[in-house]
Amino acid sequence: MAFFPRDEGYTISLWLSTLLFGMHAVLFFVFLTTYIPACCRRDVHRRPVNFYLIFTAFALFVNGAVSNFVGLQRTVHGIWGQTEMSPADWFNKTDVTSGYIESTSWFLQVVLGDSFLSYRCWVIYGKRRWLLLISGLCVLATFCMGVMLQWEFSRPHADAVNLERTSDLYRWEAPMILISVILNVSLTSAIAWKIWWQYRQLGRAAQRREARYLHIMWLIVESGMVVAVAQLLVLVLGAIHNSGYQIVDHAVPPLIGIAFTGIILRVQKISSEDSFYTTSSDRPPLSTVVIGATSDGDDSSSRNQYLSLDRKSRQPQGEFRPMSLSDSSRSRDTQQGHELTILH
Repeated sequence: MAFFPRDEGYTISLWLSTLLFGMHAVLFFVFLTTYIPACCRRDVHRRPVNFYLIFTAFALFVNGAVSNFVGLQRTVHGIWGQTEMSPADWFNKTDVTSGYIESTSWFLQVVLGDSFLSYRCWVIYGKRRWLLLISGLCVLATFCMGVMLQWEFSRPHADAVNLERTSDLYRWEAPMILISVILNVSLTSAIAWKIWWQYRQLGRAAQRREARYLHIMWLIVESGMVVAVAQLLVLVLGAIHNSGYQIVDHAVPPLIGIAFTGIILRVQKISSEDSFYTTSSDRPPLSTVVIGATSDGDDSSSRNQYLSLDRKSRQPQGEFRPMSLSDSSRSRDTQQGHELTILH
């Protein structure tokens, strides 16, 4: 069942995927001009280098660029570059190098997105090995299904078209997409629940100060759901042989790039804001424990003070000093007495 010819579907998909890739390119440029310079700074605000995030951002962009440019070459050649058959018939052929490269870049982008989401969930849940093992097995299963799908594409089938080989391709493509969708929804829900739960544990003043973390939660939820819905559409439209399959299929790689590059940028922004409070010159070093004291009395000299202790030697690092505004607002929402905060 198709609503328009495949050549028209490829033309529309090229326009949409190019538009989305342009948005991905803008986000990647912002990543290059913010995250990388922050890692190269030589002052107290220098960010630790996270090579996995850097690799993921570069891999998503490069793979998305390959997918988009090969799709452009395939569309131009199918419509204007060949004269042996009609464009619609040519796009139905599977034994074409550009089609094979497109399919490979598509499944690699899915694997990269699933891997990054697994990494984020692993970090948020305290780097528990069992969580990484479960999600890693799902990513490995997706990768294996994708490899088998590429093997089907690479098999020589003279004059074969997609509709004649739908059952051969779909038996690998369907489980690959299904596993990816389940993993996306599960990890997205787990990350959102963890952020929401931690937010609920904070006091009211701390909630106002830490409300920016809710923006990360909603970004992750919306991004993960958008990718999952797009993959579900690919699954359904491919099953009913709808020509809209090509449009959504080509939109998935740039959507994955936009979603997860945006998450990297948002996390980087939040980390930069936190580092401002924890590395300024009037704050204790990261290797200290801060003990805050509050009082209900009228003596202002005994209110809102703290003493920093070295974590290794357990010796005081100085006299009682006035707490900063962020510390005092946090202390008002904790129980009266002593508050223990480890800045590390």
